[in-house]
Amino acid sequence: MSKTVLLILGGSGDLTKRKLIPALSSIQSKKLLPDELVVIGSGRTDYTHDTYREHVETTKELCDCLYYHVGLDNIKEYINSFGDIGKIVVFFSLPPSVYAKSVQELYKQGLVGNNVSLIIEKPFGRDLESSKELEKDILKFYPKESIFLIDHYLAKEPVQNILIFRFANRIFEPNWNRFHIESIQINCSESIGIEDRAKYFDQSGMIRDMIQSHLLQLLTILTMETPKSSSASDIVAEKIKLLKKLKVKNVIRGQYEGYRDEKGVDPKSNTETFAQVEFRIDSDRWYNVPIYITTGKALKRRGTEIGVVFRDADTPIFENDNLKKNAIVFTVQPQSGIIVDLVNKIPGWGVSLTNTNMSFCYSNQFSNNIPDAYQRLLVDAIKGDKTLFVGIEETGEAWRVIEPALSESELIYYKKGEDPIETLIEDPLDFTKYINIC
Repeated sequence: MSKTVLLILGGSGDLTKRKLIPALSSIQSKKLLPDELVVIGSGRTDYTHDTYREHVETTKELCDCLYYHVGLDNIKEYINSFGDIGKIVVFFSLPPSVYAKSVQELYKQGLVGNNVSLIIEKPFGRDLESSKELEKDILKFYPKESIFLIDHYLAKEPVQNILIFRFANRIFEPNWNRFHIESIQINCSESIGIEDRAKYFDQSGMIRDMIQSHLLQLLTILTMETPKSSSASDIVAEKIKLLKKLKVKNVIRGQYEGYRDEKGVDPKSNTETFAQVEFRIDSDRWYNVPIYITTGKALKRRGTEIGVVFRDADTPIFENDNLKKNAIVFTVQPQSGIIVDLVNKIPGWGVSLTNTNMSFCYSNQFSNNIPDAYQRLLVDAIKGDKTLFVGIEETGEAWRVIEPALSESELIYYKKGEDPIETLIEDPLDFTKYINIC
C-alpha cells in the first residue's frame, strides 16, 4: 500500500508544537489518519528524529511515524526513501513573508505532480496587491486545484452549523432577508492584549488579522444565496458572488492605552487593536440592511457571537415598547450554541409580555468530544476535501472588499479591560446576557 506523507514546513516552530502535533495525536487516537502515514517536520534547527519528538512532546503512538529533516535540500529523495509514495501534503507553518520562496524551493526540489497539495496558513498577503502578487508567484509552479488556504474559523463546529441552520431548516430561510431582518452584528472580543505577537501584529492590526479572513467568512456564510449543492466548489462560488456585492460603509479604529509601550511595538504606531466596520450588500435580499463586524484586543471579555436582529412585527396587537426585538444569536466561543430571543406571555390573569429565549447548546445536546479546528482541517486536507478551506479567488475578493477600511484613519483610544464607548451600531445587542445560557 502506498504511503501518505504530511510534510510540515516550519516543523520546529510554535504553531507545530502548540497546534499541529496535538491535533495529529488526537486524530490518530481516533483512527482517522491513513494507516500508512509518514509525518515529516522540516525546519532550520538541527534536530535528530528523537530530539525532535522530544521537542514537540508527541505521544508514543505518533512517534512511530514522526520524523525530522533539516531544511528542504534533497527532501524528495528523503521522502522517496520511505517506499511507495502516494499523496504528499505540504503544510506551511511559516511566516507569510517566505511563502513564495518556499513554494519555489519545493518546486526546485522536485515536489510536483497531481499527488502534491499545499496547505497555506493566513494571512495570504497584506492587501489586494500583495495577495495578487503571491497568487501569481504560487500559480507559476502549482495549479490552483492543489492549493488549500486555511481559515480555522471555518472548521469550528458552530460555524459549520450555520449552513445547516439556514439551509436544512425550512422555518428560517424564508425570513432571511431585508423584509424581516433589521441588522446583523458579528462580534469577536479578546480580553488579552497582543502578548508575544508584537512583531506580526503591529504590521497587521485587527482589520487584517481578523476581519479580512475569519470574520468575513462568517459574514459570507450567513448572507450568501443558496448554493446549488453542498460541494466545496458550489459553496465557494456563492461566497464569491456575495463578496462581489459587499461594500464597506463606515469604520471605527481604536487602540488600547499603553499599546505603544508594549515590547516590540513602534512607539508611534497607528495600528488598530480595535475595529468596527459597517457593511452593505448590494442585493435585493439584503438591500440597506446594516451588517457590523466588531473585534478587538484587551476588551472587557472574550467571546465570539453573531446576532441577527429582526424587525418589529408589522401589525403589533400588544403593547411592547419595553421589550427587545426577536433575535437569533449564534455563540461560537467560549461556549457554542444557538439562542432565539422571543416574546412570551407572563403566566397570570392579565396579558403581560416578557422577553424569553429558546436555546440549543452543544454541551447539553452532544456528549461526544467535538473536534477542534486543526483536527478537522488536517483530516480534510489529507483526504483532499476542500469544503472547509478558502479559495484563492475568494481571498482576493475579501481583500478587495476590506481595502477601503485599511486606510490609517484617526484612532480612538480605550482603556485595557474596557470596551470603547464609540459605536456605529444604532441598537447594539448586549452579548453578555447570553454568556451563561450555554
